[in-house]
Amino acid sequence: MGRSTDADTPTSVPRRRCVACRSSVPATELVRIAWSVEMAGPEVGRTLPGRGAWVHSVPDCLDALRPSDLARAFRRAVTTEQIAGLVARLVVHPVSGPAGDPAALPLESPATRRTGDG
Repeated sequence: MGRSTDADTPTSVPRRRCVACRSSVPATELVRIAWSVEMAGPEVGRTLPGRGAWVHSVPDCLDALRPSDLARAFRRAVTTEQIAGLVARLVVHPVSGPAGDPAALPLESPATRRTGDG
């Protein structure tokens, strides 16, 4: 009796914190922005290599996204132009599938996906 733990729940859902609004929600509600050393700048994709940051793909969070939010997550400088490029890609190509399920569609193109060839 007493406290409940994660082990008490049959399915534990991974939670992530949105870098813009700082709320902790299930990872399926957020998109992942990654920036590895091989990339010229930050890209959107759950399976991309490198350090990642999570953000809601809603106007309030995208408008609130600041270079300092991503710089802290990536441990490198991020410019306002890079933020504007990310936001433009997310607005033009919303990252959600049927019924608003962000996990229903792939978040990166096959060309940007790491293949494991080296």
